[in-house]
Amino acid sequence: MEEIVLTVTRGGNSVNSVYSGPANWKQMQKEHLMMWASAMCSNLVTQKAKIILAALLFKIPKHVLINVLPRHERIRLSFKINFLFKKNELSAWLIPSFWFGFRKYYGPKNKLSNLTTEEFGLCELCWENFQLTKDQGFLDVLIAILYRPRRFFAIDDDIRQPLRNYSREIRTRRFKKLSEKMRWSVYLNYEGCRNYITGTYKQVFKSADPGEQAKPASWTKVVQSAAGGIFGNLKETEKSNVHKFLSELNDRLIQMEKDKKP
Repeated sequence: MEEIVLTVTRGGNSVNSVYSGPANWKQMQKEHLMMWASAMCSNLVTQKAKIILAALLFKIPKHVLINVLPRHERIRLSFKINFLFKKNELSAWLIPSFWFGFRKYYGPKNKLSNLTTEEFGLCELCWENFQLTKDQGFLDVLIAILYRPRRFFAIDDDIRQPLRNYSREIRTRRFKKLSEKMRWSVYLNYEGCRNYITGTYKQVFKSADPGEQAKPASWTKVVQSAAGGIFGNLKETEKSNVHKFLSELNDRLIQMEKDKKP
């Protein structure tokens, strides 16, 4: 965490107070993600809002922000969280589980490392549709795909129950009562992880135009074209780990590019 030292006057004496907060993506924690989500779902992106958000992330008391920090220091403070308004690189999954009603739901691992190719494709469809429509119903479905109850048998790399359409639809209806802050927290976390995936396996996703994200239809074609290889038929390919699948496919595409060169 980055530390900020501020001189605060108390009882006529000057005291140095140290405040710490995230200065990059790797330093983000769950509480920081929730604060960031609150700002984003409220569309607070003005300079004043950035100062308030920075003060929250660094846990600077309101009276210190207003009465102690001069304007130029407040602006300098806001610069420390500029990374939040650039490319989302949040690859750690910061909300591993949450209670809703009387049930506990478990999310994916860092970098979405335990998702199957099928699950990733479904998440992409929700993500893309939300980009197009801003309908938060797609976020409910996204959360219902990512968060599932724990299973107590046949646990391999994933403690969550298998993804099934019927139980997913039930969770989707339940999650409509989640707070907007929670929805945006999951959305922002997913966005960071998918950016990690598309940036790591560039050869697979390079068909997307610069500055644009890969489309769900493209993902479906990718899985269908790869089926029948080392991952088995289409159904078996869909159940394979998304990172193993993409790593193999990425290497295969790189080799094909090399073979084309004279």
